[in-house]
Amino acid sequence: MYSSFKMPVELFTGPKHSGKTTRLAAWCAAQLPGTVGGILQPRRPGGRVLVDVLTGEETALEVPPDAPPTVPTQQVGRFMFAAGAFEWAAARLAHAAADLRVTTVVVDEIGPLELRGEGLDAAVRALVADARPAVRIVLVVREELADDVRKRYGT
Repeated sequence: MYSSFKMPVELFTGPKHSGKTTRLAAWCAAQLPGTVGGILQPRRPGGRVLVDVLTGEETALEVPPDAPPTVPTQQVGRFMFAAGAFEWAAARLAHAAADLRVTTVVVDEIGPLELRGEGLDAAVRALVADARPAVRIVLVVREELADDVRKRYGT
């Protein structure tokens, strides 16, 4: 379900594991090519990845438990995320926001990491603060975090 608050930001909410990313990916694919940018975070057999909506490029997000200890990570609960993946995603978000063809930028997913000021938090704050007026921003978030996300990113 979409729940908007002060435009241009909208929340796409749903329960954990309810298919939010799958539905959003299908929606993105149905739009005119080049008009939707941002990142999706689908699960793959090896773990979660980040996907650039504009190019289809992917990078690993989730670090397997047996990864060498030299890989910089950020931990959230039982998950370990590749720290470099957040930089990769931030660059893709900035690129999408600057592309004049893009009318919607999606960020999948805002979670506990962002709410504590890590992960994609800085990139999302910049996106919300600097987006062109004609750009719609869609933040994917679990229902139970929606109020906290509104407080953190709403204006």
